[in-house]
Amino acid sequence: VEELIEHGHRRIGFLAGRPDLRSAQLREQGYRDALRGAAAWRPVLLGHTTDDQAETVLLGLGRGSGPRSIAGMRPHDPPWHRPLLGVRRETTRAACDELELTPWQDPHNDERRFTRVRLRHEVLPLLEDVLKETYGVALYQEQVMQIASESITNENLLQLGKRVAELADSKDVDGIVITHGTDTLEETAYFLTLVEHTEKPIVVVGSMRPGTAMSADGMLNLYNAVAVAGDKSARGKGVLITMNDEILSGRDASKMVNIKTEAFKSPWGPLGMVVEGKSYWFRAPVKRHTVNSEFDIKQISALAPVEIAYSYGNVSDTAYKALAQAGAKAIIHAGTGNGSVPARVVPTLQELRKQGVQIIRSSHVNAGGFVLRNAEQPDDKNDWIVAHDLNPQKARILAAVAMTKTQDSKELQRIFWEY
Repeated sequence: VEELIEHGHRRIGFLAGRPDLRSAQLREQGYRDALRGAAAWRPVLLGHTTDDQAETVLLGLGRGSGPRSIAGMRPHDPPWHRPLLGVRRETTRAACDELELTPWQDPHNDERRFTRVRLRHEVLPLLEDVLKETYGVALYQEQVMQIASESITNENLLQLGKRVAELADSKDVDGIVITHGTDTLEETAYFLTLVEHTEKPIVVVGSMRPGTAMSADGMLNLYNAVAVAGDKSARGKGVLITMNDEILSGRDASKMVNIKTEAFKSPWGPLGMVVEGKSYWFRAPVKRHTVNSEFDIKQISALAPVEIAYSYGNVSDTAYKALAQAGAKAIIHAGTGNGSVPARVVPTLQELRKQGVQIIRSSHVNAGGFVLRNAEQPDDKNDWIVAHDLNPQKARILAAVAMTKTQDSKELQRIFWEY
């Protein structure tokens, strides 16, 4: 706000958004009225807080997992600007009291026929009450970033990972829940599994159905995620995914289908179930993760450039050459079956390896591939790496993290066996 004022903008006051989609036209009209009261070059400042953003994200989670379903409100969407998205509602009220200001209270905020109002007065208090009663913890919400999950970059992963690490280090935090679009949820979950040094539960959650659908899954998935994150029995089990009543490992769970609530599956089965807010465990992860990982988000400033080339019948070597020319330090070969490499592509991969590019054989088999070393190809002779049971996208994540510490192919293969 101070920066806007320094550039000559005049403060024109704050507007509180009217809740719920059914009042969208009234809200938009209010915004337009405010805009007409100011010159075109002046911003309209909206008083949405961190709490409003949390409610917006929860509403989006209930509506489904589309590109913007849980993205939240934009801090800057000219002419609208929301300078208070990083401030709690109670802080703004305290500031008004101290400044002897009387803020306008939107009467719609008490109308329980609106979904947002019911969320504020029913869902959030219910989550807090259940957690306090069962686990003795309370809820705090914040927005780390606003982006559709298919557009997440390596830089976004690092930003999220560092913020999660800060929260995990806080003695006031017992567990962390991350709402996430489902397109790349599995990649974020595995990344956090590799780089977060904490025993505290970290749970990544999304939804598959919109809130308008029969049996919408968003709210229950969120409820289960919060319950698991607040459960001491979830400590030390790595990063988790809670979807469709199942507790899945962030390491090996993937989105197997895009139209069902049971979209996320692990080839090795779930770790447990959530039944009426209580966690029941049936197995534990044995691969290295979180506190046992040799990778630490606090020591990582950039991820290695790793790309994926998809193999199929009649595939050429064009993609592999282009990715290497563009600067890839490693290429994940998303092969058929046992990470098979077509004969016409083998010479190119051998040559790229001689040039210093790491070649990692993975399998794009949908229900879970398992690549055996030296089975389809002489990996020892070619100095290639196999991705073990990791699918191509998870293999990319591990390679990008591992290559921040080593470029040695034998060390990289050890890492793929252990993680």
